[in-house]
This record gives sequence, structure tokens and C-alpha cells, in this order.
Amino acid sequence: MGFTGEDDGQEGPGLTLDVDQARQSGAMSLASGFDAEMERLDSDDGIIRQLAMQNLVAIAKHGGSTERIVSMMISRLQDPDKLFRALAVQGLSRGASEVRDSLVEAFAKTLQDSDSKVRLQGIRALKRASTEAHPAALAACSEALNDDSPFVRDAAEENLMASLNLAQQDQREK
Repeated sequence: MGFTGEDDGQEGPGLTLDVDQARQSGAMSLASGFDAEMERLDSDDGIIRQLAMQNLVAIAKHGGSTERIVSMMISRLQDPDKLFRALAVQGLSRGASEVRDSLVEAFAKTLQDSDSKVRLQGIRALKRASTEAHPAALAACSEALNDDSPFVRDAAEENLMASLNLAQQDQREK
């Protein structure tokens, strides 16, 4: 069972770890943690829902159900709770590079959100998610230059400048 006490001749018992058992236990913990957090997402308590979203991001970072979590987070970008939508954007922007095109398109759609904080998180997420001049990101940032929020406009301008710098750097390397 996991840890076993063995007398190694020194003062006090020594501990050894069964590595395979520990890995298996960790995988089971991720799976059960994922299911528990998915259930907590449906809570009526906004704080519990937000904590569940943060925990799902942590589970994805440690190798658990990344595609399911990304899919769920993309769907939660339409949630009625503006803080929850912003957390979904933030969570998506921190990982899952293997689904980058879907993320860029999902982040671009958040720029239509009614709340400026969600739009700002979306524009920041676009910058992190698009490591090259992605057409959907460029179009969304160009449109965001006319946003009501000066913070969103500034972030959009910053993203476009970063994309321009990347494009110039790529041209020099060719």
C-alpha cells in the first residue's frame, strides 16, 4: 500500500514509496477531482463555481482531461456571471496550446461581451494564445480598437503592435 515502514537499522523507521502505486493514486485523484469540480460548476454559489473553474485549470495543467476542460471552458464563455466568464477566458489562456485555433476564435468572440472586464481578459488572452499573426486575432483586435473601454482599446493596440513585430521578425529570419 503506498508507504511502508521498514527498519533500516537507523533511529526511527524509514519510509519507502511504491512509485507505481503513487502514480496510479495520483491519476485516480485527478479523475475524481475533475468529476467533483465539474459538479461544483453547477452550484448556485458563485464563489464555489469560480473556485471550481480555477481548480479545473490546475487539473488541466497537471495532465488531467485537458480537451474536456477546454471544451467546457469555451462553453462557459457564455455564462450569465461576468466574473465566471472572465475566469473561463483566463483559464483558457493559460494552457492547452494544442487547441490554439479554437481558443483564438473563442477569445475573439469574447470581445463582443457586454462587460468590459470580460472583453479586456479576452484581448489579453488573445495575446497569450496567438504566438503568430492569427487572422481571427488580428480581426478581433482591429475591431477592438473602437471599443468603449480605453483599457480594451489600449490592449488591442498593444496586441496589434506585438503581431506586427512578430511578422517583421519572421520576415528578417527568412
